[in-house]
Amino acid sequence: MRTAITNYQVTGTNQKKRIVMIADIHYHMKYKRERFAMILSKIKPLEPDYICIPGDLLDRVDVSVKADMKPFYHFLKELTNLAPVIMTLGNHDLEEMKPVRNQSKKEDWVEAYYPEWIQTLKKIPNLYFLDSEGVELDHIYFYGYNPPFTYYKSKDKEEQLRLFVQDSNEHIPILKKDRYSILLLHSPINLTRDQYYRSTPIHQFDLILSGHTHNGLMPEWYRGTRGIITPSKGLFPKKVRGKMVKGKTTVIVNSAIIKLSYSSGFFHYFNDLFAMGITVVDLT
Repeated sequence: MRTAITNYQVTGTNQKKRIVMIADIHYHMKYKRERFAMILSKIKPLEPDYICIPGDLLDRVDVSVKADMKPFYHFLKELTNLAPVIMTLGNHDLEEMKPVRNQSKKEDWVEAYYPEWIQTLKKIPNLYFLDSEGVELDHIYFYGYNPPFTYYKSKDKEEQLRLFVQDSNEHIPILKKDRYSILLLHSPINLTRDQYYRSTPIHQFDLILSGHTHNGLMPEWYRGTRGIITPSKGLFPKKVRGKMVKGKTTVIVNSAIIKLSYSSGFFHYFNDLFAMGITVVDLT
């Protein structure tokens, strides 16, 4: 197992804080526990002020009742000993595989919600679990927005836009302009499209932190924003990794702890060919 640390600077913030971001942990029944020890050993010397995790904590939500969750919770508690941890959900935290009546396949991802593990997260001191809600820490406002499951499930871009516009306008509040604001949003796909930026409240945020795209399965040395493939199976997608700017908003995408998840079947055996991604964002 290897790690790749990517550094970014965001200037003009009137803040001098360091954010360390990881995403797409994809914890499952046969998870290699040594991953947690390695991640902790790499984050500790970075001396973060905040640790942000924008979703896909679990490989699928029923893992929360089928797997031994103690190593996962212990890992999060160890992170909170280093800095406040701010997290939100991803699509894998909202779905499980179920039998379906479909001529083309016997099983499919369906929406599911298991509240018990969420309640456990909320009881961990110094951990802020944000389910379409916000918290202010040291004059920085963090908001974790969870789009509806249908947004992730839809393959139609216009339908995705309609769902995102409607739901985000309902849940994301009007922000105060006298404080720096950070949005945790699992998927960055479509964020730099003009329709998303103009029609939704995301344009209010100074910084958006995302994951979901698994680095586009690009090698860690590549610094562009294009990928080879994303979890939505889009080939050669644009603007799905690295640092991007739209208006006054900076979008930074973490390259994922797990690139090929356990639920991907045979392909997960190749996951260790990729480095686990740790992102450092210095506000200056």
